[in-house]
Amino acid sequence: MKTLIAGTVLIIGLAGAAGASEPGGMKPLDANTPQTFQTSAANVRAEMRPGGRYAFVTPAEHARVDTALSDIDKAYAEARIDQDTKVRVFNDQELVNSILERRDERMICANEVATGSHVRVTKCATYAHEAGRRDASLRD
Repeated sequence: MKTLIAGTVLIIGLAGAAGASEPGGMKPLDANTPQTFQTSAANVRAEMRPGGRYAFVTPAEHARVDTALSDIDKAYAEARIDQDTKVRVFNDQELVNSILERRDERMICANEVATGSHVRVTKCATYAHEAGRRDASLRD
């Protein structure tokens, strides 16, 4: 009976680990260890440049992300990490992830009435396309 329970727990654990490694389940910033933080922070900074996945982050959000990344970097530079520091790192990580996940390549769909018709049409576009179109209309 104990082996059956242990086997079930093992299978569930492996299934959870396999699901966590899928790209769709990954967060933009992983600050669980100093090593994973350095790697993912470099990736986030690169993707926030023009042409990157997070290029459409607003300047205010960009500043908040930079500040949070700096704070996490300082926290990991400390010799001893206490519980309060761990909480600060977690909160900064969640702040960065929440900002970046709103500015990814997600699809935005809207039901619109086509010009000259009463029929509703669903139109979908990526966030990047919509932001580019909005910026172009503001320049005109």
